[in-house]
Amino acid sequence: MHPRRHATAIVAAMVAVTGVGVSSAAALPTKQADPQPGGWALPRAVPAAGTFYPTTPFRLLGTADTGYAVEPASGATVAVSGRSGLPSSGISAVVVNVVAVAGAADAALSFGAIGAPAAPPLLVAPAGASRSALLTLPTAASGAIQLSVTSAATVSVDLVGFYAADDTVIGSQGVSGGYQPVDVTRLFGTDSSQPLGAGAQQLIDVDLGTAATPHTTALLVRATATGPAAPGTLAVGPVGAAASVPSVAFAAGATSSNLAVVPATLDADGRLGVAVTNASSGATGVTLDLVGFYDDGALGPNLRFRPLPHTRVVDTSTSVGATALQPGRRTTVTPSVAVVGDSTFALVGVVTATSSGGPSGIDVDTPEATTASDVEVVAGTTTVAVQAQVGAARGLGLRTRDGSAPTGITVDVTGSFEAYPPVTNPAARGWVPAVPRWQVAATPR
Repeated sequence: MHPRRHATAIVAAMVAVTGVGVSSAAALPTKQADPQPGGWALPRAVPAAGTFYPTTPFRLLGTADTGYAVEPASGATVAVSGRSGLPSSGISAVVVNVVAVAGAADAALSFGAIGAPAAPPLLVAPAGASRSALLTLPTAASGAIQLSVTSAATVSVDLVGFYAADDTVIGSQGVSGGYQPVDVTRLFGTDSSQPLGAGAQQLIDVDLGTAATPHTTALLVRATATGPAAPGTLAVGPVGAAASVPSVAFAAGATSSNLAVVPATLDADGRLGVAVTNASSGATGVTLDLVGFYDDGALGPNLRFRPLPHTRVVDTSTSVGATALQPGRRTTVTPSVAVVGDSTFALVGVVTATSSGGPSGIDVDTPEATTASDVEVVAGTTTVAVQAQVGAARGLGLRTRDGSAPTGITVDVTGSFEAYPPVTNPAARGWVPAVPRWQVAATPR
């Protein structure tokens, strides 16, 4: 078992002893030292900086039925602050799902502050095709984001959550918590003989254990469409929601995946409901994997988001971070201390893989990981959103499937997850996450 994995029972005992709750932040004991196995210490106050607030999905760019036509010469400005009930200040980053449909040429999408030089692209849509990615985008003082494209594309941007910059959000949004990564855990998968039909919806009940489930504000899942018979999207959201975000855009016959944030809704049995809808005219295979979850602040130690300047930590074409990856072998990349410090547990960003051959797979995790969580890479360019954990020595592990390897890989980072309470000794990282794989239960309805 990875040294970070600890059972929920430990956290449950801590909650029972300290009385930690969403409304009891002021009563927490003062932190004396780094957390150590077998004993926990929490700070007296819980600041909002870095906490996550899931939102009702709201389209920031485009209409309810279609995206917005973006041209290279003008780009598009995406206003964020103050929209759809968001606070007008106190936001450090937004979490958005972006779907891009390219025109006659490949379209690479970049996001940044208004007036700043275009950053490296975070999403690439091949000519005539659609691609999607869950992106975490730091916001500038203007509260808006500038989108630029290399060629014409139709783009939709849906807001699914935001991270707090300071305590000013508490007055209007209340108290929230941080991120809890888990070992990637399969929640649902269709049988090869029974794919999800055109227009069909699959409901799944998820249980993280009695200590964690009631304090979960959102799930982070990876949804994958496998061998779809027709182009379309997978919409992923809570059960009973009026509308779900089109999370995974796919072409006929091409396996595609994306991360999705699912706001927590408890059913009558106290479980978390997830709905996956096949919005296409043909059947498709579907898999759903749990990557992590967000808590309400009552589970004690968690991870807080830190916005970073857009940084490319890997580019195999220019030997940044790594050269060409060897099929089946894990390569360790160690970003600079400005990106990964002693309290950094995970990185937020995207992996872009270019493949000249058939399908392959890529896994991004800690260098110590012993299990694979392959994400499919198709011929051409594939963008994969990640919230990847780093190892005890600040490393990030990249591995491609046996027998094949993409010809080029880049890893772009827009933020990190930092330990809260902070640690100064990397060896003290072993207290996150709260839930191990064996405690996650999922039941299709």
